[in-house]
Amino acid sequence: MAVSFSVTEPHELGRMEAKRRVDKGIDALTDKMGLRDTWTDNVATITGSGQSAGITGTATVRNHGVDVTLNVPDDKVQYASIYEANLKNWLKDILTKA
Repeated sequence: MAVSFSVTEPHELGRMEAKRRVDKGIDALTDKMGLRDTWTDNVATITGSGQSAGITGTATVRNHGVDVTLNVPDDKVQYASIYEANLKNWLKDILTKA
């Protein structure tokens, strides 16, 4: 059965800088994991291809936090806890490093 999970990471960067970092971070994952994003205002719609085919989600950038929700399909559900842990670490890294 497919699973969904959400991760929230606070920041003090302001919405524009946080959005820039999230966008750059997703772009870096394009080659590595096949993730792509489409932005509407401060919400990125995320879709996966290649090894990430079937993964979908959203990243919502707020003034003091970023919320990411991922939906993992049936054929990848055994990796959901790994995706969640990696997402938490990735989000924290891109929002806290200078």
